[in-house]
Amino acid sequence: MSYRRFGLAIFVTILFYVVGIFFIQRTVFEVKSFRDAQTWPTVEGRVMRIEVIEEFDSETGSNFIPILTYEYEAGGVLYSGQRTYFSETPKYSANEAALHAFDPLTSGSAITVHYDPSDPGRSFLFESSMNYSRSAFMIFISLISFISPIVVFGKDLFRKRSK
Repeated sequence: MSYRRFGLAIFVTILFYVVGIFFIQRTVFEVKSFRDAQTWPTVEGRVMRIEVIEEFDSETGSNFIPILTYEYEAGGVLYSGQRTYFSETPKYSANEAALHAFDPLTSGSAITVHYDPSDPGRSFLFESSMNYSRSAFMIFISLISFISPIVVFGKDLFRKRSK
């Protein structure tokens, strides 16, 4: 094998390993953040506004996203937020479904707010389950990134270089 091909094999292998490490690190961070958030303290807050925004995606068309704005007090300071779930914000394909996403809440309703004690401006309303399918997908991509260079360049990497 030529030095040029060997260098390319090493470069691609390192690149794929860096991508794999990135995906694993991101997955570990997301899972840890989700678990930590489950222990955050709670306070009573108040719903300020509920609205639906439309987002257009070229693949799926229109998505309707319900936005709930709330206020709460932590440590004597008034905060506001819009993060309803710790994980992903739900999207709906129908405006009607998005309009009723937070039933029976209305403006002025009392609501429990979970806030980060180290950063009280960071909050969410509803406990949700971790999207483990997304985490599993990210780990799968990581494994592919570790294995594919070996499959593609394995013979070249482990064979003695020719002069």
